[in-house]
Amino acid sequence: MHCNYSVFFHCNDRILHTVEKGRYRYNRLFKNRHGLEHSLGDDYTFFPSKTCVQEKAKQKIVKENHYQKKESHCNRTGLKGRNMKNENGVKTYEEQQIETIRERKITVKLSDEDCDRLARKCGEHGLTIGELIENFIGDLCGTYSNGSDERMCAEQWFDRCWFGMFPEPTLLSRLLFWGDEPKDYLKLVDNLEAAKEKKKYLEEHPDEADDEEVSYLDDDIAYWEEKLKEVREDWKPKKEPNMDEEIKLIKNWVKEREDFINN
Repeated sequence: MHCNYSVFFHCNDRILHTVEKGRYRYNRLFKNRHGLEHSLGDDYTFFPSKTCVQEKAKQKIVKENHYQKKESHCNRTGLKGRNMKNENGVKTYEEQQIETIRERKITVKLSDEDCDRLARKCGEHGLTIGELIENFIGDLCGTYSNGSDERMCAEQWFDRCWFGMFPEPTLLSRLLFWGDEPKDYLKLVDNLEAAKEKKKYLEEHPDEADDEEVSYLDDDIAYWEEKLKEVREDWKPKKEPNMDEEIKLIKNWVKEREDFINN
């Protein structure tokens, strides 16, 4: 027998974004550093092979790891925020994120026995189920963590799971890995579609068409197509992608993230 189990836990908005973004970033660099991208098959050939691009990505990881090590020394009582004001007394980004920490709700599918075992495990160690999830997310990608070793173990667990080892080379994964905002990509698509629809309407109603306006539309269409092409330039999926499915996946992810942040 299975049940949908809703869990409340505290986290901030940055965590919700990083949960989806981090897995591709860390997995990809881990594989590149150890030369595994070729042995894992064509699924990973959408990663750029240019040395300069890889080096830039590695530097980004080094910088983030440095930040994570610094924040790992902070405890979960809020001491971190009190020591992070700049010289002008303005709140830092980290302080702003700490202020967004509040209860969130997620729903997971568990059997009755799973629920019982989880409750017992938490009870034995003086934790609520929500607190257990808070701690794990904190170690995986959160604002707070239990230490650098705990972060490393959480990342290793993620990387060894099937979803960490063999992520689908989707357009969404490419956008998230390189730090591109999926919502911005959807705006580019919408702009292109709007321009094409406008051009089509003017072609069907030539009496309403203006040569200058049509020329502007052609320029806009060429611009949006070039921008989309640039974003997808280093994305090389294993087979010919179904772009409708790719766009749908991005839209679903954007909606899920927004619902999660705002619930």
